[in-house]
Amino acid sequence: MATIAHKIGTPLTAISGHLQLLLEDPQLSSEVNQRIQIIFRQTHRLNTVMQDLLNFARTPTLAFEPVSIPHCLDQALQLFLPIFEKQSILLSTHYQASLPLACADFLQLQDAVNNLIDNAIDAMPHGGQLRVSAWPQDRQDSVVHEPGICIEIHDTGIGIPPDCLESIFQTFFTTKNIGEGTGLGLAIASEIVQQHQGKLSVESTEGKGT
Repeated sequence: MATIAHKIGTPLTAISGHLQLLLEDPQLSSEVNQRIQIIFRQTHRLNTVMQDLLNFARTPTLAFEPVSIPHCLDQALQLFLPIFEKQSILLSTHYQASLPLACADFLQLQDAVNNLIDNAIDAMPHGGQLRVSAWPQDRQDSVVHEPGICIEIHDTGIGIPPDCLESIFQTFFTTKNIGEGTGLGLAIASEIVQQHQGKLSVESTEGKGT
């Protein structure tokens, strides 16, 4: 998989670079500029798909360390602030005071959160509310005899059809239109959470949110 990704990724990077140079040409007509932008966006999408495939195929060695969950969540949310503003998404965070540090891989956990936020954004194309919360919770079903932390990401988006709820964490399953999703984001997030002795679950109501 890594070899295939490299062979595809290298020419894609070159194509993206040349497209960026073309877009800087002030002599381009408006129509040509728009067409190049479409090609550039689709090239970026291909790069994203390849990265998703790589992330799913590799089994990373997790670097566990004491992690502040509020800090991890805030760092992830910072990446999306321009998108929240552009799509009129109102963000609120609710972290219970004195949350214990979690034994986690900071970057992997952040990747999982990023994938969940991505899906929440896609569910609110016309704006809405995103609430991110965290609180302590007993890990009764875990072999780890330490207090756990529950992270909840709630959106007021379009919701998920009931017949899809059991399948959304399956590899390559997606409810998005062709070309708009790889069906890997939630599968990757679920795998990361499981590697942290946790569980990813979903509740959703069509027309109200997830």
